[in-house]
Amino acid sequence: MPGAALVPAALAEMPTGCAPLSPAAPVAIASPAPSKASQILGGTSALDAIRAQQAAPASHPLLAGGTNRKFEPAAAPAPRVQPACSIAQKPFSLEPQFTQRSPRFATPRPTLAFVAPRPSGSRDIVLGSRMVPIGRTSFDAQWQRVSGARTDLAPTLATMGVSGTSRHDLIASVNSWVNRRIGHAEDTELFGRSDYWADAATTLRLGRGDCEDFALLKMELLAAAGVKREDMMLTLARDLIRRRDHAVLLVKTDEGFVMLDNVGSTPLDASRSHGYRPVMSLGAKQNFLHGY
Repeated sequence: MPGAALVPAALAEMPTGCAPLSPAAPVAIASPAPSKASQILGGTSALDAIRAQQAAPASHPLLAGGTNRKFEPAAAPAPRVQPACSIAQKPFSLEPQFTQRSPRFATPRPTLAFVAPRPSGSRDIVLGSRMVPIGRTSFDAQWQRVSGARTDLAPTLATMGVSGTSRHDLIASVNSWVNRRIGHAEDTELFGRSDYWADAATTLRLGRGDCEDFALLKMELLAAAGVKREDMMLTLARDLIRRRDHAVLLVKTDEGFVMLDNVGSTPLDASRSHGYRPVMSLGAKQNFLHGY
């Protein structure tokens, strides 16, 4: 797009992570109504700040440290429903009619057959967005702690029987195994605090975690199986169908990125959005914001 800045477009029209599925009212981005989180906390959440900067691309204080607000989990899913795990209990919607009510959960999307992704022509296009390299983020401390932790996962891989399999089969096996073996639980229930990113050893020991814990365990298992860490990214996104925040793992293959989600057991071609709007991706060597 000649002459156009690659700074991400405003995501302010997204609905809240905690409210039930209700139609969104028209939003005036020039003067947004305060989110529920800002009313409660007296300030904006981490994703509030990101979206505010995306709406006004002249400056990005978030990239130089930004807000220290915690990124809190949303409510747990209904029984026997594969969770669309939310990583933020702090809603960042600009909907003026927002009210806090008991959450309802949509039926999970049907599992789709895995199709190897087609080359998109540009490897920085994922989930329908363009990735813009950035420096520091407000999630750096958590990310460095969990991505730097090392656990002996060879015994776990042995039980999965993935030795000698192709890269696509390895990715699919790890995604399916984690989704079957790990149950969903909120951080407040497991750790007595909001927004705690657990390392792989902790998630395996507890057998429970929320969406970023699923993604981080998959990342460590794949790394232990030989996938380069720089080929994987933890992506924080907005689920536009369920209207809540989410986290997935993106893994680069020879054909492009695939997305590993805790909704369904099949890796998906990440050249499509699949109803997600990515906000930020954290990698071993580079972090990114997502623009449109």
